[in-house]
Amino acid sequence: MNPSIDRREHVLTIDGLIADPDIEPAVATAGFYGINDGRANEIIDKTRAIVSTWKDRARKLGIAAGDIELTGSAFSALGDMRGRE
Repeated sequence: MNPSIDRREHVLTIDGLIADPDIEPAVATAGFYGINDGRANEIIDKTRAIVSTWKDRARKLGIAAGDIELTGSAFSALGDMRGRE
């Protein structure tokens, strides 16, 4: 999936209703995908850890600073999610 810099909402929904960048619908529907709550939280924690380093990874890949800055808005929900931990 490519991040969108033009809109805060997701194009697709996890639960068929909520398009906001919110982790709760993913956790609430984990059982539907055969994932228990503990495993869902492990996946979320690992994903947060990896995604939180996106800027450093982008720099190491040689992506231009302007492109990194432009893309930053697509990752704004990551900051919101940190407050829910």
